[in-house]
Amino acid sequence: MYDVTNLRIYFRTFDNPQIRFINLCAFDFTCATPVKVFNLNSLVSGDVANAFIDYTQTANRDLIGKAFGKTPYIFLTGLDMKLILYLIKNSFKRLPKVPDEELDTLSRYPDTTVCEVEEK
Repeated sequence: MYDVTNLRIYFRTFDNPQIRFINLCAFDFTCATPVKVFNLNSLVSGDVANAFIDYTQTANRDLIGKAFGKTPYIFLTGLDMKLILYLIKNSFKRLPKVPDEELDTLSRYPDTTVCEVEEK
């Protein structure tokens, strides 16, 4: 839930059903500060702003690897029969192994973006 008045975001996940929140006032959104990341499934509670860490490509690669390994569904659009049979055999509980090279490429994408200061 977004609390626009108090600049907070409340959330919970399946892995951690406690209601937690992010206090947006705790962040510096200027280009001078490092990008921050947070593991939504961590077991912290309350205000999680202090649990954010500086972004690294390694942390992003770890997150992407876990997400691809745990995704319990896939959209079946344009998939070939071999993949459909694989998914049926595995009860649609996991995606087929994505090559490490592709996960590495995905994990490097944020490094291609830049922070731009708005000119007034």
